[in-house]
Amino acid sequence: MPKLWDGPEVWAMWIDQHPDKCPHGIVVMPDSHVSMRGIHGMQLIKQHNPRPEVAEQQRTQYVFLATQLFASPSAYWHALRRLCLAVVPSRTWTPYTGSIANLTINDLMQFFAAQGVTKEQADDMFEYAYQWLTKAIIDQPSQSAEIQSVLGEVNLAISEAGNRPP
Repeated sequence: MPKLWDGPEVWAMWIDQHPDKCPHGIVVMPDSHVSMRGIHGMQLIKQHNPRPEVAEQQRTQYVFLATQLFASPSAYWHALRRLCLAVVPSRTWTPYTGSIANLTINDLMQFFAAQGVTKEQADDMFEYAYQWLTKAIIDQPSQSAEIQSVLGEVNLAISEAGNRPP
């Protein structure tokens, strides 16, 4: 399995060779084409995952909130403008170190803006975030009602914008 920092092309080749081990959130088309946007999205979210010593349940909670933030196209950018937050001009790759217990989407928004995540990068995360949430309904039955509620809101926002889910 490639390292998280390996290039998207390396991930695409590995997924092509191991489709049964494809990470949640990555889309493999019927013609076996692997979505590069999904790989970019996975890398952007997971490269900021809390450090490995943080409990797996908390790391999953971080990803769940991050996918909520990025599951609607342009929602991150609109929220940054609404909250008058600026994206720092240089990109960093710092893991999230704050408390997960009280973590909110607004906290993550501030964190990703401080990491230099741009509108274009956030839009790349849309496909991964949406697909991760879709698969999480099955993988996390204890949160399925909450995840279905989030997906319902996301689907409404997507259709109101005249788009289709990935």
